[in-house]
Amino acid sequence: MVEPTIRSIMRVSLDHIHIFSTNLSVTVGFFQKMFDATLVWDEDAAGVRTVRLRLGNAFVQVYEQPPKAKRGGAMHHLGIETDDLDELVARMKANGHEFRNAIREQPKFRYVMTAGPDDLLIELFQCHEPQRWQLNTGSKNCKGPQVAVELDHVIVSARDQRISARRLAELLGVRWAETGAGPFSPVYVNDALTLDFIDDEGPFPIQHFCFRVDEEAFDSILQRIKEAGIKYRSTVRGAEDMQINTQYGGRMVYWNEPDGHQWEMLTVSYARRAM
Repeated sequence: MVEPTIRSIMRVSLDHIHIFSTNLSVTVGFFQKMFDATLVWDEDAAGVRTVRLRLGNAFVQVYEQPPKAKRGGAMHHLGIETDDLDELVARMKANGHEFRNAIREQPKFRYVMTAGPDDLLIELFQCHEPQRWQLNTGSKNCKGPQVAVELDHVIVSARDQRISARRLAELLGVRWAETGAGPFSPVYVNDALTLDFIDDEGPFPIQHFCFRVDEEAFDSILQRIKEAGIKYRSTVRGAEDMQINTQYGGRMVYWNEPDGHQWEMLTVSYARRAM
């Protein structure tokens, strides 16, 4: 038997699952509402409108065309991994989804099968042996190998560090403190990142900070920006047009308070569209 020639530079990976859809907006909405899927692009592909969604570390492409069979066609089911199956099922139920079956326990994983739009068979599962599944999800229970590098904090110059820290924290809806480690007033953006405001009497450079948030948080923060009387804009250096930018598959706005820095929030990262 002749062994096949394999090029060492070849990279082969599963990129996406492609599914049919009778109603594109219903199917896309289902994945966004139930699984927090984010839009990568929405465009014509091979003569048919196709939407590409990011779901964790994988992609789903939705084809605006009815299924060719009652269920499945060439695909049996869509498998979605989570590190907390109970929480995911509870959230889906709260969002109006009905489950016909209970969660089933297996020695190496637990799962439940359910139906999505167009009777799409979906498996939701939680693994007990992450190495066997070769997962790299960043989840607590199913954690694969990762590079141990995280941005921990950033020092932000301010005219009055306490006023500025409080201003930003109230806009974002996060915790802050008048004092912290060292001479700073920290804003705790999340469990991993702190913005340390510090008084600076001299001229300081304008810095740019971008926060990625979900749709609900975007609406809440934008409402607080409006209530504070802060002008915002749709482009990084454009006029304060009080508009939202939707050119990159999500929503984004920019504003300049506190301290003239360029603050940005968005719902979809245009910096990592291909990752």
